[in-house]
Amino acid sequence: MGIISVKELGNFYVNGHEVILRGLPHKTFICQDGTTQDFDPNGQYEAGQMYVEYVKLAQPKAKYPLLMWHGGGLTGATWGSTPDGREGWRSLFLRYGHDVYVSDSVERGRSSWAMYPEIYRTHPEFTTKAACWSNFRIGPIFAEDHSKRVSYERTQFPVDYYDEFCKQIVPRWRSMDDWAQNAYNNLVDRFDGGCVIMAHSQGANFALPAALAHPDKVKGLILLEPARTPDPQTTDFSALKEIPQLVLWGDFIRVTELCAWTKAAYFKIYPEYFRIMKELGAPINWIDLPKRGIFGNTHLLMMDRNSAQVAEMVQSWMTEKGLMK
Repeated sequence: MGIISVKELGNFYVNGHEVILRGLPHKTFICQDGTTQDFDPNGQYEAGQMYVEYVKLAQPKAKYPLLMWHGGGLTGATWGSTPDGREGWRSLFLRYGHDVYVSDSVERGRSSWAMYPEIYRTHPEFTTKAACWSNFRIGPIFAEDHSKRVSYERTQFPVDYYDEFCKQIVPRWRSMDDWAQNAYNNLVDRFDGGCVIMAHSQGANFALPAALAHPDKVKGLILLEPARTPDPQTTDFSALKEIPQLVLWGDFIRVTELCAWTKAAYFKIYPEYFRIMKELGAPINWIDLPKRGIFGNTHLLMMDRNSAQVAEMVQSWMTEKGLMK
């Protein structure tokens, strides 16, 4: 697809507010050399900010900027190079002609995080390699001994680079979603001319409410193995009925025993959402890759060995839906 001609690249923060701590006791830390260091936690802090980096093309071919939102326990690194060094989706979609905005959600990566329980409400959650192996559907058996790990037959994930992928995993907080949602909403609000949201896994948890808050500014929703929706019993989804939506799924969902949240999303949550959208007459598409003859994809569609093929399918959908110039 040739050289990427860039007009501008940069970064900014969305949201963030000052927090002042007073009256807390000093803490003492023991340094590596055995000396002690006094720490006074009182003072002014900035918290709740979200980091966003962008690349604007000299001649974009897409009508709207593409916002890439990562999943749980991950950061914007999701969209960079694959663990085995192939071109990632950020680069591929730049080549397709999109201005791209990649964010690290509140409490993740370069957005940073704050003290708990002084500022954050709960402690961080750390994800093991074994949990990711199961939850991301790499294989049925994880072992500390690499030679004893068993991946699914014909998996598309580059298994030899699994440990390289695990370097991307960061702490997450399950108690700060309201701060993250507010930041995502305000990010979308910046795009007066509209934007397209590409959300992976937990990212969809924020993408749908952001679209409901700004249905005039969200021109497309691409939900890659999305985790959940707002409660259909209490949510009016009619504001989304004009927005083209793509819901895309990989392989091994039916054979996975441990990944309960993926099964719930695939068999219960999103079929109900899809039904509601179809009843509203929304332009929504459901792509099940194995039913298209594409086998072996994991939860990490943008990192699998056939990631370029899947990206091309997503790009074709955007062209079909009139999201390109």
